[in-house]
Amino acid sequence: MLSQRFEMKDLGFARKFLGIEIEYGNDGSIKIHQNQYIQQLLERHGMGNCNAVATPLDTSVKLCSISENEAAADPQEYASIVGGLTFAVYVTRPDIACAVGQLSQFLNNPSSTHMHAAK
Repeated sequence: MLSQRFEMKDLGFARKFLGIEIEYGNDGSIKIHQNQYIQQLLERHGMGNCNAVATPLDTSVKLCSISENEAAADPQEYASIVGGLTFAVYVTRPDIACAVGQLSQFLNNPSSTHMHAAK
């Protein structure tokens, strides 16, 4: 009906939209993901060859404010990592929301422990 009223082109099924990759299953299912975005985020922060882990945040590490004897991390790089992960949370990865929320508490003054946890 829209093509009758407006000049349009049918480009077929969308495969990518605003950085979200879309895959269509034979059973009519639709899968959305951001594999390319996540890979670029890893490359940007020197983690292109990292190993996958089962949980989004190491449960043995308790994140708390930076102490006097702890090394500070680069706040811009830390904010870039957390920001990139936050975008993924809102678009396709709600499963990592809790971990990213914990990391975001330390954006003002991140330590090397916080940076390690983010990576």
